[in-house]
Amino acid sequence: MNIVMTIGKILLCLVSVVVVIAVMMQKPKDAASGAAFGQGGSGASFANRMKSKSLDGRLDTIAKYGAVVVMVLSFALVLLTKTSA
Repeated sequence: MNIVMTIGKILLCLVSVVVVIAVMMQKPKDAASGAAFGQGGSGASFANRMKSKSLDGRLDTIAKYGAVVVMVLSFALVLLTKTSA
């Protein structure tokens, strides 16, 4: 059981780092926060409609699924800790 806990903790750390990096690399969603960083706002264009195929869309998907994996792993590790004690 101790090996499973160790593997789970390592996996949780790695997925957490990936989620943080994916969130930090994304462009701001609204024009106000983009203006604060010197980026212009973007209107409704073909590029916005094809967002899921862009790097920003992929990062968004990675962040969403990664957050779910972090929650599930955290919950599983808590349950394993409670049952092993």
